[in-house]
Amino acid sequence: MLPSPQQSLLLQGCLGTKQVAATAWSDWLSQVRDPRSVFEKDLTGLKGLLPFIRHSLETNGIKVSDEFRVYLQVSSVREELRSNIYRKILAGTLLALRSAHCDVIALRAAALSETVYEKESIRHNHAIELLVQPSHMQNAVNALRQLPFQRQEHQRAWQRDLHPYIHETGLPLVLHTRLLLLPYYPVNLS
Repeated sequence: MLPSPQQSLLLQGCLGTKQVAATAWSDWLSQVRDPRSVFEKDLTGLKGLLPFIRHSLETNGIKVSDEFRVYLQVSSVREELRSNIYRKILAGTLLALRSAHCDVIALRAAALSETVYEKESIRHNHAIELLVQPSHMQNAVNALRQLPFQRQEHQRAWQRDLHPYIHETGLPLVLHTRLLLLPYYPVNLS
């Protein structure tokens, strides 16, 4: 559950102040030796951090090898393109839901990339997640029928408050009717 020592160094390299970040990055590099291979071999989604890592390294003035710098630049350009598509789909979805008189709250990536990060493409966004008032769900479903989304089936019983869709581009959309997934912790949305 806790990050490994290497993951902790990488986090400190991304989130630490200039000196802490520089020291953590140097220590991480000495352990992994070839940072590009770490990201290319990773199966846990670490690649999604590359634009954020690039931003952090540049902000803190930390030098990297030319090869890794180019690798970071390419990943950032790719994420910028993905972000533009994501934001276009998100904007169209929010407009359709607003037109259908659905009150929604952006969750996770949709909220964080626009409010917490200096630039939205720094935050890898792999799904649109929106909180919908349960009383507005039918309006939301009707609105989504007008967009290129296909309804997906629930995976597990505890997901009954999730309404998953997939956009024709492959981007997932999940409408939540509860803020917290576990029913043991109810939150009144009114």
